[in-house]
Amino acid sequence: MGPLEVLLCILCTFIPNTSCLTVNTIWTQENKVPEKVQENEVKNLTQRLLGNRSSEFVLTVDPGLRTENGNNKAVLESRTVNGVTTINIVGSTGVAAAWGLHHYLKYFCQAHISWETSQLNLPDPLPEVQLTLTANDLFRYYQNVCTAGYSFCMGGNGWTGRDI
Repeated sequence: MGPLEVLLCILCTFIPNTSCLTVNTIWTQENKVPEKVQENEVKNLTQRLLGNRSSEFVLTVDPGLRTENGNNKAVLESRTVNGVTTINIVGSTGVAAAWGLHHYLKYFCQAHISWETSQLNLPDPLPEVQLTLTANDLFRYYQNVCTAGYSFCMGGNGWTGRDI
């Protein structure tokens, strides 16, 4: 148990109905969603974002990539065969693979994806890459739960479907 976990265990003694066991459970991550399901979802995301250019990206999930502390990793590698470049992205989870895709699009292709607009004019051929990303944090959060809770229900399928 690390120093932060010990501190949380001490703090939890002052919070009713909690224990050190509760804190240890927080730090133990398990993927409840099978790897193939995560892979399919991140491939669907790639198809929604990039359309016919999605065939130039191969995204896979390998839980064995996690660091010994449990942090996510994404490995990005390009391969060029007969003048066609394919970007292979392996993530320790589907979220890590999507993170790797976003990183590549943003920093190697100068693409931009936001709520308001997207610029996804990718260069042809795709830029070469050989990179490993390691998350600094154990958990990744998207949005403020209150804001999202109030906003997403008003957005309709076109907005929320793209955002998810």
